[in-house]
Amino acid sequence: MSGNGDGTVSVAASYDVVVIGGGPAGLAGAVALGRSLRTVLVVDAGEPRNAPAAHAHNVLGREGVLPRELLADGRAEAQRYGVQVHEGTVTGAVRTDDGFTVTLADGTTTRARRLLVTTGLRDELPDVPGLAQRWGRDVLHCPFCHGWEVRRQQLVVLGTGPLAAHQAGLFRQLSDDVTLLLHSEHEPAADVMAGLTARGVRVLHGRATAVEVADDAVTGIRLESGELVPAQAVVVATGLDGVSTLPTGLGLEPTELEVGGTVLGRHLAVDGTGATAVPGVWAAGNGANPIPQVVVAAGAHTAALLKPLGLEIPLVAERGYHLQLAAPSIELELPMIYRAGGFALTPMHGGLRLGGTVEIADADAPPNYARAEALWGRAAQLLPSLTVVEKRSWMGSRPALPDSVPAVGLLPRMPRIAVVAGHGHDGMIGGPASGRLAAELLCGATPHIDPRPYRADRFGWGTVLRQAW
Repeated sequence: MSGNGDGTVSVAASYDVVVIGGGPAGLAGAVALGRSLRTVLVVDAGEPRNAPAAHAHNVLGREGVLPRELLADGRAEAQRYGVQVHEGTVTGAVRTDDGFTVTLADGTTTRARRLLVTTGLRDELPDVPGLAQRWGRDVLHCPFCHGWEVRRQQLVVLGTGPLAAHQAGLFRQLSDDVTLLLHSEHEPAADVMAGLTARGVRVLHGRATAVEVADDAVTGIRLESGELVPAQAVVVATGLDGVSTLPTGLGLEPTELEVGGTVLGRHLAVDGTGATAVPGVWAAGNGANPIPQVVVAAGAHTAALLKPLGLEIPLVAERGYHLQLAAPSIELELPMIYRAGGFALTPMHGGLRLGGTVEIADADAPPNYARAEALWGRAAQLLPSLTVVEKRSWMGSRPALPDSVPAVGLLPRMPRIAVVAGHGHDGMIGGPASGRLAAELLCGATPHIDPRPYRADRFGWGTVLRQAW
């Protein structure tokens, strides 16, 4: 590897892999490939998505690291294993008989046997003056990335789409002073509005015309009416563009990212290994998985594991809603179940957990925290002496089958392989009973219960297995 004195390296004629994009995903892939003695070139434009942010969070062992410092360290690690890093942009890539020809913006070309596309995302902000200038500072989008920094502050969620109410609910965990400003025509459903009101979230209607700033800090959002909605930080939902920076010539087709019936943006579709529809081209990072920290479809990975075996089970999300009660007036040493109210109180560190409501929903449906608030109503009615300093709603989710019954069975023509899927509330509760049934089927023993209601093939065996045999 030779340097050119301008931050670039001399590009060789060919590589095993060219990595397009040098963010965390690209550099992590480059390190793994370099350690496997592959020749690797990383081409990076030096425009990371999180460049406006002062710090990167939720990076184990590097919490609060400067984004540029993290990338510099990643480059150094990759280079330690012989990876070349070139500062530039890939503008085109075309298939050849033995791989790909890759063209850079400066006209340089090289060849690669395989490509790893990690060009990331671009955030598309709502068209409100002042948002872009404060982006990554006191205009933010993710409670897990930035929430700690704005905890207990005056927050305004700029509602520009149907997911704004969900954002307001998430940030309510971090502050008692949250306002949802409905800037667009998207009006939350009545039950969602009721849930927000119950949690103390104010809901206002109005068109935002500017983000107001004083002394290098956000002070509020100016409305079309002239009113100022005070804020110390503004929460927005961005459009997610994962395809505009892709090189031409590969024929990579974008796919829409849809959550709860709402299109959030475009990204590259990949399979479970990261392979795109173009042979020899893989993708990783936010360009392939745009929202890894925000929404993960419950049961998606289980379904992906079962499909190659030929079993296509329509998994959904089984979701339990709870309230964490801080400093309650009632102390318990053991969990208590109140059958009359249909809830349970469990002693937890710092308080009690109030639980007792479950729903079956589409895996990507937004949470309905009104269910958690309904729990409090039942508890307050049965236990009028129960008072708390704070209530925090949360939701747990796990894969389930749409009929709430486990699926247990032996794969056809593969009697040594048993499939057990779903968590049942009808007939078998938890893993031990379903595991015992699977063992009995495998061993040819008489089942301890009738296995017919739990037949896995009630959802149909996939065509993959039938074709294989």
